Amino acid sequence: MSKIDIFKPNLDNFKFDFEQFIHTEAIIQKKIERSHETIKRRRNANDIVCKHWLIGSCFRINCTYLHSYEFDNMPYCPTMKKFGSCNRDVCVFSHSLGVNSNKSQKKCRAYERGFCKYGNY
Repeated sequence: MSKIDIFKPNLDNFKFDFEQFIHTEAIIQKKIERSHETIKRRRNANDIVCKHWLIGSCFRINCTYLHSYEFDNMPYCPTMKKFGSCNRDVCVFSHSLGVNSNKSQKKCRAYERGFCKYGNY
């Protein structure tokens, strides 16, 4: 006689009606999360300088962040201000006290920090 195990039934082929709904909802949720990440990347691409690029270590082929800014428009180097010289190899701050000759038009605050997607005014 074969022994029937009624306390350990085989549920491999057992399906619930709501399983397809849960699977579909999970796929939709993943697509929504990816679209939000894409929107964030697009927004960041025009606004934020790549922190890895600043230290010379961005190796992404399609980096979505800025890889440029104007050194003259960066804030004055705090080390230069405090000690009169800066010995850092890679310093992202300005080392000159350049005076803006065109003061009749107000500059964009983001451009003065070094990076504005709309330009300098």
